[in-house]
Amino acid sequence: MNERERTPVGGEEVARTEEIGRVAEEWSRTVERGGDGEEVGDCGPEVGGDPEEIGSGLLRALVRFRRGRYEEALAELDGARGGPDGFLRAARGDCLRRLGRHGEAIAEYSEAIRIDPESAAAYGGRGRSFLETDEVERAASDLERAAQLRPERDELSPSRYFCKRGRSSHFRGRYGEAVKHFSDAIKLDRKYGDAYIERGISLKALGRTEEAFGDFDSALRINRRNALACLNRAALNRELGRYEQALEDCGRALGINPHYAEAYRFRGEIRLELGMTEEAERDFSEAIARLPDRAEFYVGRGDSRLGQGRYEEAIVDYREAIGLSPRNVPAYRGRGICLRALGDWERAIGDFRKVLALDPGDGAVGQLLSAMETAEEAVREAGRLR
Repeated sequence: MNERERTPVGGEEVARTEEIGRVAEEWSRTVERGGDGEEVGDCGPEVGGDPEEIGSGLLRALVRFRRGRYEEALAELDGARGGPDGFLRAARGDCLRRLGRHGEAIAEYSEAIRIDPESAAAYGGRGRSFLETDEVERAASDLERAAQLRPERDELSPSRYFCKRGRSSHFRGRYGEAVKHFSDAIKLDRKYGDAYIERGISLKALGRTEEAFGDFDSALRINRRNALACLNRAALNRELGRYEQALEDCGRALGINPHYAEAYRFRGEIRLELGMTEEAERDFSEAIARLPDRAEFYVGRGDSRLGQGRYEEAIVDYREAIGLSPRNVPAYRGRGICLRALGDWERAIGDFRKVLALDPGDGAVGQLLSAMETAEEAVREAGRLR
């Protein structure tokens, strides 16, 4: 006998209600995550079964929705009988919104709100459709109402909420989606400088450099003393080979915040690329003075000293970097080069082997190590012949 058959008289409706509740909660989480293509959680019976049963229809709709098959999800929702009208209307709105049919979606959400004035999902969905149709004031009103109805989920203002979603998408490598979320945040708050910066970073990841420049400039128009906007603009200029402009942007960032360790590091890297090793060393030293536990700062100063032929001092920096980050490939590589230059081939070979263990694709170190090992073997063979 299965679980449903064991349900006592009068308990069938309770079981079905709980099942609907689980599907509805899982649907809501899916919408909040924006997660098409996700696996369906434990929210009811297996897909299939009696189409007369509300749980089966809703669960099939959830599966279709998560797979991006919104028309099919709509059909399943139409066929789901006996479910709560407010939830079904909001779910239909979610499908229509994903299909870009925002007028119909707004109508469905509005009906859901009429049926259940406390439906946070309906207010949130309608707010997003209003955003898509550039009805910003109505969007802000609905999104704020959604946040009030579920404060445990939406602790931030609507614009901050969309920015948070944008960061999540960016860190997952979904840059186009991130741009969309940051754009929504900007629609809701045109003076939200951080949203422009973060959208610019996502645009840069997509290779849309001119638009990224525009966003960093917008952030600076909002706040002329935004050091982060200056540094991100410097990164774009460096990527495009505009080193003079990149150095100017770093200088501007440091003029705003003289204690900005990342700006010293970044300027040091640019100067190192330009062969300005003494200036680069000073920048990395400034960065270390402010954040002494960052391995990359010591690697940068080590590289600067290596470039000046100051091998012993460079080795000290690389050793410090390895102590902070035992898997730091550039530190092992730099120290190996210094040891080789000082004639300590045995230890240099050890460092180069460590580089290849951590990064087998480092062809330059592989060739150097092979040549050194061949030379070492030739020396040993010559010794045996004597």
